[in-house]
Amino acid sequence: MNRFLIIVLCIVVSPPLRADPGAEISVLSKDVMAVKQGETIYKQMCFACHGMNLEGAAGPNLMDATWIHGATPADWFRVITEGVSEKGMMAYEAVYDETTRKNLAAYLLSKQEGLRSFQYEIYPPVSGESEALPGFGSGEPIKSGEISDALVDLSPAEMQEFSMVFKGRFLVPRDGKYIFIHHTRDGRFRMKLNGLVSKSEGGNKKRTRLVVDLKAGEYEMEVAYQRTDGTPHLLLFDVLVPSGINFPLSRDSHQILTTSTHIYEVADQARVVRTVLDGIPHETLAVGLTGGLSFTVGRDASIYSIWDGLFLDTGPNVSERGKRAAQTGPPWFATADGIRLLVDGNPADLRLKEYRMESSQSPVFEFVDPDGGKLTLSAESSDPEALNLLFSIEGIKGELELSIPAGVFFDNELLSQSSRVPIKDPSNFPLTIPKP
Repeated sequence: MNRFLIIVLCIVVSPPLRADPGAEISVLSKDVMAVKQGETIYKQMCFACHGMNLEGAAGPNLMDATWIHGATPADWFRVITEGVSEKGMMAYEAVYDETTRKNLAAYLLSKQEGLRSFQYEIYPPVSGESEALPGFGSGEPIKSGEISDALVDLSPAEMQEFSMVFKGRFLVPRDGKYIFIHHTRDGRFRMKLNGLVSKSEGGNKKRTRLVVDLKAGEYEMEVAYQRTDGTPHLLLFDVLVPSGINFPLSRDSHQILTTSTHIYEVADQARVVRTVLDGIPHETLAVGLTGGLSFTVGRDASIYSIWDGLFLDTGPNVSERGKRAAQTGPPWFATADGIRLLVDGNPADLRLKEYRMESSQSPVFEFVDPDGGKLTLSAESSDPEALNLLFSIEGIKGELELSIPAGVFFDNELLSQSSRVPIKDPSNFPLTIPKP
């Protein structure tokens, strides 16, 4: 009897690994059109939290080397895509396609500024004139390492007297005049950049300035510090960049910045900030209007709260970001139900597409549904005793109503229970909510 040996080969096919977008984003950061599109998206959706120049506001600075959720372009793309819901940042995967999100990350990469890849070396103390500061790369250091957040930091020395050398890159995103300012009360300092040298003696009460005209690019920077006595050290080292922003370059300067409290006040222009408020759904937008009134709007066009007085207390500039909910003035009302659009008796399936500033008085929000329908919302507060909302609806099919929760004043009447108001003219539907 013939016997056959049958061999069965099992091939296990692993799912393909997702490509790291970092390399592609690096290439896109050199593409003028890609960066331009990323800048357009940033100035539509991101500036309110991170500042018009990426300098930071309610959200962190996006130009320096301090990052909360990862410092690489791939990390930025992930955060843009997935959002950070607990800190009020929406997931943009539902708003923009992959190419647009990569262009936004490329724009951030093109704007990076300040110190990067800084290494330090610690030497025994030296005596003599300031020129006796250790030569870069000469001799054997006692200790060496890398500074993770690219700030000139003296703490690794752990000695009463020492000499310390820092070497790394200084990123310049735009041509212009850069003003470096440094001061030390107890030591000697020297900086070398682009063939120029700036130095100061310990105990000098005056700050030393070095003005340098730089082209966009990367420059090697060398910094040396010598501690000459046992008094508590202090090294203030900053740069004023062409945009007018003051960048801290040392740990001491950064500490001064992070312990400052910034209160956002409504002045002569409306403000829009993504934030987290107690009792209000995450990822709301807080809107401060020039008339002294403020309100919150959700990603689905719901209005959750209205108040006057203080716009937002967002806490210290860096160290407390995202650690607690923002504080507002006394609310007219605050509800998790919200004033919202109903379609055939159900909450409308809307998502925020964009917001824009059409004037200092009136920010405009645009929401869309899966079928291409659109709701546009604008607000103004020329009367400090009332908030005027204007809804414009296009292409949303069905019976349209506005759901108004109890406790809200509507048509000068306090609603004791939730009400539904039919929308007769969806192309122009005003809603005035008077102050209680």
